Amino acid sequence: RSSQGQIQRTGRTALISGLGVLLLCFVFFIWFAQSPPRGLTPRSGESDSRLFVTNMSEAEIVKKLDELDGLLKAHPREGNLPTVEEARRLNRHLQWLVQRLDLESGEDKGLSDKTRQRMNAALNSITDLISKKYSANREIPGNLTAVLAAYLEDLPDLEPRSKALSDLQANYWGLRRILIEQDIGSIIKRRRAVQSPPTDTLSEILEKLRNLEADVKRDKVFAKKVAGSSGTNLRQHLLNDIQTAVTFCEDRLKSKCYTAKLKITGHFKGVDECWRTLLIQSPGRNDVFSTDGISLKPLQDNGITVLTTKSSIYDVAFGLGVPVIMTLMVHQGQDQDGKDLWTKVSDFDISKHDGKIGPLEPMGLPLHRDKQYSRTFHWQPQGYELTITLTEMSPVPDLLWQAAEYAREKKP
Repeated sequence: RSSQGQIQRTGRTALISGLGVLLLCFVFFIWFAQSPPRGLTPRSGESDSRLFVTNMSEAEIVKKLDELDGLLKAHPREGNLPTVEEARRLNRHLQWLVQRLDLESGEDKGLSDKTRQRMNAALNSITDLISKKYSANREIPGNLTAVLAAYLEDLPDLEPRSKALSDLQANYWGLRRILIEQDIGSIIKRRRAVQSPPTDTLSEILEKLRNLEADVKRDKVFAKKVAGSSGTNLRQHLLNDIQTAVTFCEDRLKSKCYTAKLKITGHFKGVDECWRTLLIQSPGRNDVFSTDGISLKPLQDNGITVLTTKSSIYDVAFGLGVPVIMTLMVHQGQDQDGKDLWTKVSDFDISKHDGKIGPLEPMGLPLHRDKQYSRTFHWQPQGYELTITLTEMSPVPDLLWQAAEYAREKKP
């Protein structure tokens, strides 16, 4: 019995000891996870980041400046771009430099003049280095955008400290927009090359835009307010443009068409009282205009027959894609069963009016040109002189216009 009791006491002791060890391990793990690595600045946004920088001694700052000098010497020179990780190493130093210099700008200065001068010189060196990278590579934003983001992430508005760095923060968002337009442009160009259906092109653009919207929301570069706006910053301005383009693509995919207002005027030589009609045919459309057409009533005027319409303006819808064909028909009476007889005068493909197709054709809008929402077509089929005017065509977001322009370049 005594032996059994001893075993029980031993077991309890071992259990208590084991629990004690586990508790100590847990406490150590929590302390280790919350303590910043020695020699490294905590990432901006952590609650103790500013406190960490505030409490850095002058000796620690000098040591970090020595480390920064080494990084600057090893950094790629002039316009040569570093890797994203190399840029991020400089960014970590830029974070503590900006924070500590802000603290030292007050009345309670804790560092010697020599150290402060060295910190300002280091900030100027980093600024000059990043500016040279931007100037040398801004015409090719692909790699530059990612590197610039790594240089500038997790920093506050830098205008109070450095106008040059603040300008780089704004320039980043300009590059971000260009890169997005080029990404969409590459889709348009590729889809044009293989003659994809407009709905396929729009669907891929829509998916890309949604992914880009999520990327922009995750961006860590400070975005200042847009000049002249009531509080909108550069990030939100770009997000608004992306979301507008998303809505446009969704609407086109849902309706399978775009709209305009149409007016037609004209005349022909000779005298007759036969009615004419203008048929409109476009992909997937079977509306009143492609069935019954727009009636044109002849009126005599000094040997010229003027064609008039019942309405001065018609609301029309065009199916996505090509062709968009106007067909002029003349009424030739009725057959023995009383059915109207019509003879075709001529066809007119207005989507290829001048031998060219508009830049938005891969998205199904071949009639849009040069960011204009009105077009005038002059048509002279077999003695007729007709003028067809389209106005108030479906508006297209500026981001998609610019993407389509990149798609027309040799290297979008």
